[in-house]
Amino acid sequence: LEDLKTHQDNIKELANLAPDAYVLSNLSNTARGLVNQRLDNILATGTRSDAESLAADYGELLSALQLGRELSQVKLAHLSGAERMAAIQEIADTDVGNIQQLVAEPNLADAEWEARLLANVQELDSLALEDSNITPRLDELRGTIAKIYTDEASRILAEERYDVANDVVTRGERYAPGNASLQDTRQAIAEAKAEFEREIRVAGLKDDFKAQTDANKIAEANKIFDQLKVDLPADDPFITTEAPALLSRSYGALAQSRFNAKDYEAALKLADAGLALNPANNALASARREFAVEAYIREVGDKFNNAISLNVTDIRTKLGQIEGGNPSRYSAFRKESIDTLTQRINDLRTTDINAAASLAQTAGAIFPGTSLDQLKDQIKPEPWPNVAAANAAIASGELSKAAQIQQEAATGFSGHPDFLSFSETLAAKTREANDAYSSYLVAKNAAGEDYKALQQAEKLLNRVQSLWIDNPDYDAAATELNKLLAANKPAPRIIQREKSIEDVAAAATTTTAAGPGETAAPIEWKPIPSGRECEQRLAGYGKRAKAICFDLVNDGWRGPLMVVVPGGDQIQNNFAISKYEISVNDWSKYCALTGRCNPIKDKERQNDPITGISLQQAQEYVAWLSERTGKKYRLPTSSEWEYAASAGGKQPKKDFNCRVALGEKIIKGTGTVSIKSGKSNGWGLKNYIGNVQEWVLDGSSALVRGGAYTDAHSKCDISLQRPHSGSADDTTGFRIVLEDVVG
Repeated sequence: LEDLKTHQDNIKELANLAPDAYVLSNLSNTARGLVNQRLDNILATGTRSDAESLAADYGELLSALQLGRELSQVKLAHLSGAERMAAIQEIADTDVGNIQQLVAEPNLADAEWEARLLANVQELDSLALEDSNITPRLDELRGTIAKIYTDEASRILAEERYDVANDVVTRGERYAPGNASLQDTRQAIAEAKAEFEREIRVAGLKDDFKAQTDANKIAEANKIFDQLKVDLPADDPFITTEAPALLSRSYGALAQSRFNAKDYEAALKLADAGLALNPANNALASARREFAVEAYIREVGDKFNNAISLNVTDIRTKLGQIEGGNPSRYSAFRKESIDTLTQRINDLRTTDINAAASLAQTAGAIFPGTSLDQLKDQIKPEPWPNVAAANAAIASGELSKAAQIQQEAATGFSGHPDFLSFSETLAAKTREANDAYSSYLVAKNAAGEDYKALQQAEKLLNRVQSLWIDNPDYDAAATELNKLLAANKPAPRIIQREKSIEDVAAAATTTTAAGPGETAAPIEWKPIPSGRECEQRLAGYGKRAKAICFDLVNDGWRGPLMVVVPGGDQIQNNFAISKYEISVNDWSKYCALTGRCNPIKDKERQNDPITGISLQQAQEYVAWLSERTGKKYRLPTSSEWEYAASAGGKQPKKDFNCRVALGEKIIKGTGTVSIKSGKSNGWGLKNYIGNVQEWVLDGSSALVRGGAYTDAHSKCDISLQRPHSGSADDTTGFRIVLEDVVG
């Protein structure tokens, strides 16, 4: 203690700068042990005068180390009864007076002011454990202190100094942990900071977007636009009006550039993209008509010069746009096109009569009332011998077979009217089937594990298969869907009514001797299948009742309910872990069947987590469970526990049973709750945070993970861990791991 006192000023500075620092915690633990040892000696062989000397010599040091409770015990040593209560009241009055004097002239910038305030609050808090009448006074003072810090944090928040404001709240929580106004202020700071950062980000993105559109860099501008759509509401004027107008202008500039380079098709595509963003861009709409004339003259002219099969509707539409955009250009192009088609048809008559007939049919339909009509009537194709088989394949939905017929006929009949008609029909039927398959995939992915939704998706797939009955990919999809349906089919309730503790305990033992002194002996037990063993196929589905698995520990009695966790990251293999914390009910079965402990028969407590047992007793329980089921049960390792609790990031909204206080009134975390309360994570675990802290093994060391109902809500987290002695207490429980996952 004298060594620590030598560095008292440094310790005080450390306490003011970092009250939660690891090194300070170690120093406090060291001092606590030394003071308690000195106090034990004083109580055993010392005097009241010795206690007063210890308090006078080291009081300031203990205050700096936040050991108010230890200091108050030193001050009260060798006092009892009325004398002790009078001393408590005297110290409390002094502390209250000191606190009132300090808060009357607050100075949050003065570390010494904060240290004195904290020392008095902590001492008063320790005294309240002995005299409950102190609590209301302390509550009122804590509320006053919390207001000082929330007011200061709010003032700093108005200056947009978010981290500084948050630090003020943290400092305030040393005096009033769990205070609602401090928690609300912290939340307000977080929200304000997030909004400020969003505004800064949006402003920067807007500047970058405008720079990219000014440079006509559309790809980069579109990426930024997508980011802005995430940060801004859908009806924001920048999203609905300003950005589309800027993008449309860039598309127009690029379109004009491509048109000047005689890349008419690219110019038209860019113009269409720009008009899709901003239909009110009249300049671009006017330019688009000019682009379309040249692009379609080139496109349609190329088809007239080379194609055998022509899409009459498409070509007529494009000819109409050429005529509407430039009537004089259309007139010349029409005459040129008729001459080109006439020459091509006549040339084909000598080499491929089928192709000539096909081209004549479509050309005559495109330009009716011209010389092409005569060619259409004059030229007749040779018959295509497989036309009936081809059409029959399409009619029966055998599109793969029809495609094979098409491939075989392409060499000799590619220009035949029947072949071309068949090919168009096949293409349309193929598109219809593939579009229906795409709709099925959307429905299946949206269904996830919902059995009824998967059944609706199955109906869509049945239609797909009827459209294309010989598609092997569709058959494979049906096989995959059937597996999903089987895996997600609702199972009967797996939690049947169990026998009472008394019935099972009686059925598990028998009297084998007659006469006085006979004793109950356990009946030999051999593991029997439960019908709900933990299997590999259940991995990751623990949120669903059908995926909960268990072993039997006796006829009519289940062991703990388990879920299977899929392997990944550092965990190579699937394993099962108890869905809930081990309950009073689970423990009472063990007691009833072994006689090693007394079962708890209170029905109201059966779903409470078991507490008040030691780590050694918990390990004896899992050893018995392994022997009883013939499988390997054990406590989880720290990494297994964290992996299962994290569930790959699939976390519910935080509703765990940890301490929440409104002022000094505890409104949540007053005790344990049912193991079945709250929401499960993505793999089905419940209450892995809060309720009771859970034993895990880290090598030869025992830790507890997840926090307990006594921990502050803000600190409860998957990452929360601390060493544990393994002794029994009211805040520690456990869950178990099963290594033997079938299949």
